[in-house]
Amino acid sequence: MRSCTRPNICRRQFHWNDYSDHGYIEAIEYLQEIREAGAITELGLCGGFLADKWLGSPDPDDEYESLTPSQRKYLDVIKTAWGTWSLFQSLLQVLKTIGDRRGERSISNIATRWVLDHDFVGCVIVGSRLGLSEHVADNDRVYGFRLSPEDKAAIEGVLVRSNGRKMIWTLGDCGAEYRAQEDK
Repeated sequence: MRSCTRPNICRRQFHWNDYSDHGYIEAIEYLQEIREAGAITELGLCGGFLADKWLGSPDPDDEYESLTPSQRKYLDVIKTAWGTWSLFQSLLQVLKTIGDRRGERSISNIATRWVLDHDFVGCVIVGSRLGLSEHVADNDRVYGFRLSPEDKAAIEGVLVRSNGRKMIWTLGDCGAEYRAQEDK
């Protein structure tokens, strides 16, 4: 922290590659301690695709090379494992409609709130590219409201048509794509 120009880290993503090494529990406990001490204010959202800027956008295949590696990865997940670009557009439209009803909140706000509203979720990782796409003020709008049962049903109406609940079987767990490359 001494080398930072800020008193805290705005966001931190946690990834553990080998869950047979139970050191991840100690690491998470430490992250929680430093979050409670104020050193981390927030503990990524689909490579930036769960955002207003993608609503109504044509399939970004033509822009593929101009996307960041992270965006290319998430685009591939959206289109090959989760569903189709058209179905993803349906999800964005539902999130936008809910956001408009909830006081002009963004698609990202509603997606993040949906995750946080699950009892088993303690935090959401919101990715940012410092100086390029931080969205701090927008991310603060995630708080101060909850999704209604009707909001959740509208989101579920799209999710049930996706392959989202089967993705663990097609992609593996978080980081499996990297471990598969290491095994080659």
